Amino acid sequence: MHPTALVDPKATLGAGVRIGAFAVVGPDVTLGAGAEIGHHCVLEGQVEIGERATVGHGSLLGGRPQDLKFRDDTPSGVRIGADTAIREYVTVHRATAAGGWTEIGNGMPHHVDEPRGP
Repeated sequence: MHPTALVDPKATLGAGVRIGAFAVVGPDVTLGAGAEIGHHCVLEGQVEIGERATVGHGSLLGGRPQDLKFRDDTPSGVRIGADTAIREYVTVHRATAAGGWTEIGNGMPHHVDEPRGP
């Protein structure tokens, strides 16, 4: 863990986790073994990062969704599967429904400019 990273003592960190400079990890975050969090990342709210997953520098995971009807007290979160690559400067908001999860699956790369289609 980089000495400038701010990691809440209530966060759950698996073995061999790497956290970059100036990253912020909140109290409700769980990082699986071997996960890597890049420089200047923010992980807030209920966030689960799977084993060996990577989060590129400058990314924000678990923030308030852009849904104007969303209530701050809604219990929801972000779940990133094992071996998944979240690239640089990606924003992944938490789900809008109570008990919901925004999920990005196991081993699936995710890019901001990822093409959509069949």
